Amino acid sequence: KEMEEVTTAILIQLIESIESINAIPILVYLPARGEIPSLSVPTQDEVYMFSVCHLNKKARCFSTRPYFAEKIATGETFKLRGHWNPAGHRTVADAIEQYLINEGILLRSRWRDVPVTRQKRESNEPRLSWLHQKRRSLLTGKRADEKSGLCCSDFLN
Repeated sequence: KEMEEVTTAILIQLIESIESINAIPILVYLPARGEIPSLSVPTQDEVYMFSVCHLNKKARCFSTRPYFAEKIATGETFKLRGHWNPAGHRTVADAIEQYLINEGILLRSRWRDVPVTRQKRESNEPRLSWLHQKRRSLLTGKRADEKSGLCCSDFLN
């Protein structure tokens, strides 16, 4: 009980910190061990995570367990003991990407298979994180503009 209260307090603080920078807090349930092949009723941990999201209406939650079940139905196998295998990581990445697209948070680029953010561009110049700008300025000798956008995928080919 005490551990749950401490965890809830930490998660609420995290959600509030995320909101304070005008970002969307999203909690993702990642199954472990025997939960991976099971699609029965939600686990106790899933129920807990969703209860935390209900404490703050701006927080969003989803579980990746249904994505694992889908893959298992097509014959995919996952490591159920220890750390996930590459198939597990790929399934979680696909689940998160699909959730972000379905929620309208992430768009798919029409001209390449790289996700891009919904932020509008002010120019045709690719938006780079401040760190990438600094690195570029050191390599090219050009000044880094600290007020540019944030999307690293804009300069990937």
